[in-house]
Amino acid sequence: MLEHFRAGSLLVTSADRPDVLVAACLAAMNGVEIGALLLTGGYEMDARISKLCERAFATGLPVFMVNTNTWQTSLSLQSFNLEVPVDDHERIEKVQEYVANYINADWIDSLTATSERSRRLSPPAFRYQLTELARKAGKRIVLPELPALSGASSVVTNRVPLKQPLSVLNVVSQLAYCWVIRQRSTVLQPLRV
Repeated sequence: MLEHFRAGSLLVTSADRPDVLVAACLAAMNGVEIGALLLTGGYEMDARISKLCERAFATGLPVFMVNTNTWQTSLSLQSFNLEVPVDDHERIEKVQEYVANYINADWIDSLTATSERSRRLSPPAFRYQLTELARKAGKRIVLPELPALSGASSVVTNRVPLKQPLSVLNVVSQLAYCWVIRQRSTVLQPLRV
């Protein structure tokens, strides 16, 4: 029986089977994210079992009850159609309302919150974001994309051995002079190579 307690599984059992109910609840409390528990037979769950399983229900374990017996329910589930026709507007609306009632707004907000990891941006998007940040901060950003600098960096790369990548950076960084006046950077004329 325990091999069926997998994440996302729908467990179908009679409501008068406390052993299965307690096992499912223990699995849910120990981190197995069971899809749902479907109780058959139309029986009410024993109050003592319900009290014992409260913590499992608090983890979000969905519990459904049907009046048919386990055999009939299993047969009905095999032929259950999960598709919603495009022209069935009433069913579509009910599904939308049902889903909307269970959307966790905090979880949605956490998806849009800034993360520690930086996003990858295309060069134009990076330039735009950098320009906007500089404009808001009242700063001027100078990107080393001048033709003279890119030509100089390729010349330096060819002249400096590849074993010393830091040397390449040092030489390239010396190709432009930056003066910092009142926390504003301005690139003066780059050296011609």
